Amino acid sequence: MIRRFFARASDDNGAVIVEFALILPIMLTMMFGTFEVSQLVRAQMKLSNAADTYAELIASTPASLSASAIADFCSGAQLVMAPFATSAFSASATSITNNLNTGPTIDWQNTACGSAATIANPTGLTTALASNPGDTVILVQATYKYTSVLSYILPANFTLSQVVFAHPRTDATITLN
Repeated sequence: MIRRFFARASDDNGAVIVEFALILPIMLTMMFGTFEVSQLVRAQMKLSNAADTYAELIASTPASLSASAIADFCSGAQLVMAPFATSAFSASATSITNNLNTGPTIDWQNTACGSAATIANPTGLTTALASNPGDTVILVQATYKYTSVLSYILPANFTLSQVVFAHPRTDATITLN
């Protein structure tokens, strides 16, 4: 087959080889670009799943949450990010309760999962989520610093972010010890 390719190429005075040489960089660019974009989309999907897992684990806690439980939940969320690097994952969690007299107030915040930043304006985000007095919402903001494998087409670094919420399973405010 290779002989026929080169025999055909020699019949056309090298035109096929020249055309192939002109098209090859475009084909490779499209192939590597597709690979990089699909990895970026996959990382965003994994981040969404990890943030949801972290929020759901916190929300399933009966009434009191310890620092070791938060660390375990963080480890579980990081495992969801596999096969991506878990060290680039960070998440912050906030519990917000809609009080009858004062409106939405922050019960506690935790940024220990990967040294995450606090959530900007968490009470504003939960206005519609905790509309009834006494409602509690667990709000999680997860970030992932994605580093491109090839960085041939896309820039080398992206910071992905996902905000998710969950309601406590017991309909009671979860306290952080």
